[in-house]
Amino acid sequence: MITIKNTNALSYLAEQVGVAAAELAGRVLNDIGRDNLTGREEAITPQIARELTGHLLEEIRSRLNGQHISGVSFKVHCYKRREENIIGADIAGIMTIRNGSRSISKGYLAQAKVASQASRQSSRVVKIVAGDQNLGRQCHDMLKRSSASFVFVYSKLGVHVVPASTVAFKGQGGVDTATDYYKNFQTFYTEFFKCFIGDLHLGATYDKVAQPDAAFRELGVAHGLAIIADLEQQ
Repeated sequence: MITIKNTNALSYLAEQVGVAAAELAGRVLNDIGRDNLTGREEAITPQIARELTGHLLEEIRSRLNGQHISGVSFKVHCYKRREENIIGADIAGIMTIRNGSRSISKGYLAQAKVASQASRQSSRVVKIVAGDQNLGRQCHDMLKRSSASFVFVYSKLGVHVVPASTVAFKGQGGVDTATDYYKNFQTFYTEFFKCFIGDLHLGATYDKVAQPDAAFRELGVAHGLAIIADLEQQ
C-alpha cells in the first residue's frame, strides 16, 4: 500500500510551498519597498496583507494543482470572499488525504499580517515583529473556533508562522520572533501534511458540503486553500 511517507510527494509539496513563499517575499519588496511601516500599520497593512494572501494561495494552486508525484495526485482549490470576515480569520487551510475508501480531512485558521520589522540574525534565525491593536482580538476569535489557529507574517524574508495561542497568552496583540516560537511556511506545511498540525473539526466542515466554496463561507473566512492528495491504488 502506498503511504505518503514512502513517496516523494511530501518533499515536492514542501518545495512548491517554499517557492510560493519566496515569490511572496518578492512581492513584499515590490509592493511595500524597504520603508519601515512603523506607525502606518493600521492604514496600510490590512489591505496589503489581503492582497498578498491572494497571491500566495494562487501561487500554491498554480504549482500543485494537477501534479502527479510518486503515485500521489494533487488537486487544489482557492477561495476568495469579498465580504467582511466573521471569526477574525483571513485564511482557512484544508488538507484532505485519500487512499481508496479511506480519507482524512483537517484544517487550520490563520490571520495574516505584514511585518513592521524583518531582519536575518543568522542562516536559521530571523527577527520579525508584526501586529496591531486588532490582532489580540482576532486571535481570541479564531481560538474560540479552533486551537489550530495561527498568525502568518509576511515580510521580505518570506512567510513565518506563529501560534495564535502565543499571541493570546501574551495579551499584547503582537508577534516578536525574539520571544515567540515560529516556523517558516515550508516547515509549517510539511507538518500539516504529515498530520502533526490540523483540526479534524474544520476538516469535517469541508467534507460535509458538496462545494468547497460553501465550506469556506460557513467557516467565515476571507480566503480558503484546499489541497486534496489522492494516493494511487495498487
